[in-house]
Amino acid sequence: MKELLENARFAEGLYYLSAVDNTFEGAYLGIRAKENRVYTDEELIQLPEQTSRHTQEWQLRQESADHLVKYLQSNTKKTILEVGCGNGWLAHRVCNKTAAEVWALDLNEPELKQGAKVYHNKNLKFVYGDIFDSSFDVFKAKFDLIYLAASIQYFPDLSLVFDRLNQFLNPMGEIQVLDSPFYTKATQAAAKQRSKAYYEELGFPEMVPYYHHHTWETIEALGVEVLYKPSRWQKLLGKRKNPFPWIKLTNK
Repeated sequence: MKELLENARFAEGLYYLSAVDNTFEGAYLGIRAKENRVYTDEELIQLPEQTSRHTQEWQLRQESADHLVKYLQSNTKKTILEVGCGNGWLAHRVCNKTAAEVWALDLNEPELKQGAKVYHNKNLKFVYGDIFDSSFDVFKAKFDLIYLAASIQYFPDLSLVFDRLNQFLNPMGEIQVLDSPFYTKATQAAAKQRSKAYYEELGFPEMVPYYHHHTWETIEALGVEVLYKPSRWQKLLGKRKNPFPWIKLTNK
């Protein structure tokens, strides 16, 4: 698989398949700093188990990560791509707890560089680039599984992104979506307004066009399998508390 990147520029542990564009990155890192979500190298290596910030959120992320790892341990996938990996903590976890070769992809250069610096595993590769660039055609039919964790909301068109990612899958490969909210058509408008007010209050209105509120109606129309869907009864009974669904699309 490494031969796919033989023409990529390599620097500071990072493979570049696209020209660097800091437009989104600047706004995104600004809001993360405002939310106190920028971590030191020392903090990053301890995620998600040990953190003094956003502890409840990290407990939920750890829960979903453990479910993903358990799934992968039961359903062997030799090649895995994470789209929207951020600093790479989840890709590192998946790589360490499975025998898979994991590729961690994002458009956030500083966090990718940090991940490449902090996490060391011969089966983990960090890649910068836009999946819609023609340079990513080398990924066609190469991956057994692609997952998006807390990142699908940064893609405006579900059909478009899944069509592209399906090109990267081996026959009977699959795409999984986790740690992201979905809305009904009835609740979508209010959710958009809440996000707009939130970004404006924090002083980053430029983030509004980048954050998209996808609906259940839209994703279910793509023929997905819902592996987990949260309900208020689960919370009341003290069972799995993650508020986000776990969705699977199979390349048939």
